[in-house]
Amino acid sequence: MEEAIPLLQTILERNYEKEASKNAHKALQQLRQEKTDSDFELDDILTALSLEDEEGRPSDWKHASEMATWLQKNGSENQLAQTNRTVIIAALEVVLDHLHDPVRQSSAGALGELGNDRTFNLLIGRLKDSLEPSHIVTRQLLSSLVRLAERGEINSELIIETIEARFSDIRLHYPALIEEINTSELKIKNSLRKDA
Repeated sequence: MEEAIPLLQTILERNYEKEASKNAHKALQQLRQEKTDSDFELDDILTALSLEDEEGRPSDWKHASEMATWLQKNGSENQLAQTNRTVIIAALEVVLDHLHDPVRQSSAGALGELGNDRTFNLLIGRLKDSLEPSHIVTRQLLSSLVRLAERGEINSELIIETIEARFSDIRLHYPALIEEINTSELKIKNSLRKDA
């Protein structure tokens, strides 16, 4: 059985077809070579989401992206993530400055599921100030803003007053995404009206 471990790890590292990767991951879990979701500790999450490794080198972007994706899918139901939500949100916010688009994209997605009022302001400020160079990530940021509004995580009274001005600035910076921006603004306004 142990001879299969290097092959299974290679399959995961090289990102073969989804089904092959999924089966390799499952097999490694059964061989106890990889942690299961319930085996994560806070330190595992924070290490994966750091911009640098312990020696000061850029961290593994794939690992960061995978952890943020896992948090997006499972964080709202995971006891560890909920208990340490504030610390995890802060780590996800830092990862928004990662060099690789997939990391920023998955981090933005996780923030949509775990974030709060402060997160909403940070994400909308990032778009308003044109700090995001990737349109793919910008789309995810817009989706996360909508998700935060749908989850009722924002102070609707403060946001309603400033939402139009903020979105006007966003439209100026991302003219190619005008349709998505308009749709997101409308969805956020509708969610805020329901909460008001």
